[in-house]
Amino acid sequence: MLSALLLLSSVPAADAQSTDQRQFVEHDVPAEASADDAVQARAAAIAKGQVTALERLLVRLTGANPSRVPTVPEDQIDQYVRSFEIQQEQVGARTYSAELTVTFRPEPVQELLRSNGLSYGIVEVLPTVLLAYGPDGDPFLEGDPWRDAVIEAAGRSAAVEPVLPLGDAQDLAIPQAAAQAGDQGTLQPVADRYAAKAVLVAQAALRPQADGSQGLTVQGQYLGQDGSVRALPAQEVPPTAEGLPDYEIAARSLLDSLDRQVGQSVVRSDAIVELLTVSVPLADLGAWVQIRRALAETPEIRTTKVQRFSRREAQVVLGHVGSVEDVRVALARRGLDLSQEIEGWRLRRAGDPPVSTIGG
Repeated sequence: MLSALLLLSSVPAADAQSTDQRQFVEHDVPAEASADDAVQARAAAIAKGQVTALERLLVRLTGANPSRVPTVPEDQIDQYVRSFEIQQEQVGARTYSAELTVTFRPEPVQELLRSNGLSYGIVEVLPTVLLAYGPDGDPFLEGDPWRDAVIEAAGRSAAVEPVLPLGDAQDLAIPQAAAQAGDQGTLQPVADRYAAKAVLVAQAALRPQADGSQGLTVQGQYLGQDGSVRALPAQEVPPTAEGLPDYEIAARSLLDSLDRQVGQSVVRSDAIVELLTVSVPLADLGAWVQIRRALAETPEIRTTKVQRFSRREAQVVLGHVGSVEDVRVALARRGLDLSQEIEGWRLRRAGDPPVSTIGG
């Protein structure tokens, strides 16, 4: 059960990707097309897939709404692509489909962003202790499918250099509930013990389906090098075609979520921060806690200042980057509705009924 402390990406320098280069790789990019023959379909699919990969990369680096990043024509994509790999290739008489891993050239990509006036961030790859709590609840069990999937996904992450804990008595004493809740006082000693700069708590729970198959619900907590903890929102992952838990896809989805959050949080500090005053109708204390948590998890929101707080309403000044529409879309992804009403900007949980606070 016990494994030696392992720094998974300790590979010879000649074989290892540089920190910067790891930020310029996109995985699992769909590519498909049809044409007069399979050769033309393959060429068209790869070009489309590479354009899609570049758009995904630009969104990840900038944290911007996809509609705001530039689109590169297919006949110009080669100047940005360093290399690509093909997985799951399927060839028909006139069709082609595959998944691509595309590695981009950093310099032209960064120049593309600068020339379009977009701020971006390059993530530092941090040694990160992995605590993977699967359905069996043991993050130290070798051969556990969730643990193995998290290790594999972390190995290709743009933000994580995986460190595996020993699983000794000191590790076994880590309180599971506190770790899964993202308690900083629990996770920081784990990072300190392994001389790591971060800790990732990756949780997976079985989600039974009506047909008897097993999906997964995954979520996580991430302790960064600044000592702050950010939550990785829950995601539901469907079963495999055989009806089994899809640990591989679930782990990749969770690590992709982490890469996006970390990337968006380091968008260059010269981005302009604008202020927006919003009123937050309060149904109860739980609503306020939920809204504050969602604001803290939204990279576009840089500061939150409460100007006034009453039983019925809070008035909050949000410091944000990007347009108000970008902020509205980002908050919607976290279950919040930002809308402009007669009385001003309102922020409430999606689905909550509008409540007038005039006179209150």
